Amino acid sequence: MNFGTTLDESSFTIDNIGGGNLEWSIVQNFPAWLNIAAVGPNMPQKISVFVDRTVLVNRVGLPPDDYSHNISVLSNGGNGTVRVNMTIPPPTLGVSPTRIDFVEEENVRTLTIRNDGGGTLSWNATTDPSGEWLYFRAIGGEVWVPTWEGTIGPYGSYTLNVMIHRDLDPDDYVGFINVNSNGNPIKSARVRVTMTVQEEVIPQ
Repeated sequence: MNFGTTLDESSFTIDNIGGGNLEWSIVQNFPAWLNIAAVGPNMPQKISVFVDRTVLVNRVGLPPDDYSHNISVLSNGGNGTVRVNMTIPPPTLGVSPTRIDFVEEENVRTLTIRNDGGGTLSWNATTDPSGEWLYFRAIGGEVWVPTWEGTIGPYGSYTLNVMIHRDLDPDDYVGFINVNSNGNPIKSARVRVTMTVQEEVIPQ
């Protein structure tokens, strides 16, 4: 039974392929991340045909690694084992969009940092050029800053505002947002940011 990197629930079947009643029980020596629904005290239960059991895994708080456990099923018709495998992948950096082009009169866009894997993604973002015309601001925040950092849990995301100011000489401007992290295999990203400051037209 392979839960891979994202599956949280699956099931297996205990069959009685002979006659009479099969008396069975599951040895409840599960690790903390594994559980079987509707399993009570470790007492024999009887079936004449088959019964399904749902297996649940809890990935919360587990560090990236491969996890496995053997579920032991005991019976008066023989014993069996169900192998459970699960993988918590390492954190992986995702950024969207990968390019931001500010159009005329536009001063705010959003940038989303994602953890496309498991574990905890630690990240930091910096603007280039730093502190000149390109800044960050948290959603709902007031402070403009040239750098930002944070952590994101498994398959989570964080969105911040990308701000510009246009108090510059008329020209086309190009900047970058550099994002670095502890992600694996993707640990860094570079977002291109452009804007144009138009020459002021003085009415005649």
